[in-house]
Amino acid sequence: MDKKCVFIDRICSWLNTCEKIPPIYSQQSRTRSYNTSAPLIVLGYQAKGSFGKWNTANKEFELAQNQLMITCCHRGSSSQTPAPNSQYWYAAINMENIAAFDDLWERPIHAMIPVVQKTKLLSAYIKVSQLLALNSKPSQLFLKAAVLELFGTACEEFNQNKIKPLPHAIEKAIYYMSSHYHDSDLCLKDIADKAGLSSHHFGRTFSKTMNISAMHYLREMRIHQSCQLLESTALRISEISDSVGFKDPLHFSRVFKDQTGKSPSKYLEN
Repeated sequence: MDKKCVFIDRICSWLNTCEKIPPIYSQQSRTRSYNTSAPLIVLGYQAKGSFGKWNTANKEFELAQNQLMITCCHRGSSSQTPAPNSQYWYAAINMENIAAFDDLWERPIHAMIPVVQKTKLLSAYIKVSQLLALNSKPSQLFLKAAVLELFGTACEEFNQNKIKPLPHAIEKAIYYMSSHYHDSDLCLKDIADKAGLSSHHFGRTFSKTMNISAMHYLREMRIHQSCQLLESTALRISEISDSVGFKDPLHFSRVFKDQTGKSPSKYLEN
C-alpha cells in the first residue's frame, strides 16, 4: 500500500483508540493561511476556487478545486490570499507531546487527491466546525465521533484513490496554462497539443481528473491572478484585463463578477 495511504490509516487508527481528542481547529478559511513550525496535522479540502500557491516544508504546490490534502505544519506552511469565491475547509489537529507522531518533525507528510464523495466530505467538515463553534468545550464523545467521521471519510478517499499522481498529460497542461494564461488566444487545442492529446480526448481526461473543464479551470486561474493584481498593483482595470488574457475589459468585468460576486471596481473598494 502507498505510504500516504498507510499514514491516513495510521491517523484513523490512533484517533479511534486515543482516550481524548487533542486540540483541533476546523472551519472554512476565507483569509491567507500562515503557520510557523508547529506540530499540526492538517486535512484541507479546496471545495471551490483557489488559494493560489501554497508552501509546505519548503515545497511549493497548488491545491486544485475539489482536491483533498493531508499535510503537516511541522516545518511551517503558508498560502496566498484566496480569491473571494474560494471555499477551503480545514481541520488541524495539534499533535504536541504525541510521541507516536514525533517522526513528522523529520519526515513531514504531504499528499493530495481528487475527491469523489464531495457531499459526504463537506458534511463531515461542517459537523466538526459547527460542534467547535457552538461549544468551547464540546463533549468528548460527540467530538470524537465527528472527528472520526471526517478522517474516516478522508481515509476512504485516500484508499480508493491510492494516491495516484495526476496523469502526465494533465500535469503538462496545468503547467502550460499557468505559464500562458495571459495569452488571450490560448484555446483548448493549444493546451491539448502541449499535453500530447487530441482536443476531445484531452477535454474528457481533464474533466474526469480535475472535476472541472480545462477552459473553466483556465478562467478561474485568470480571475485569481487578476485578484492578485488588483490587490498588489496600481494597474488600471483595462490593463489587468489585458495582462490576464482578456481581449475585452467589459467581458473581463462580467466574468470577474460571475466568479467573485463583485465587479473589479467594487472588489478594489473592499
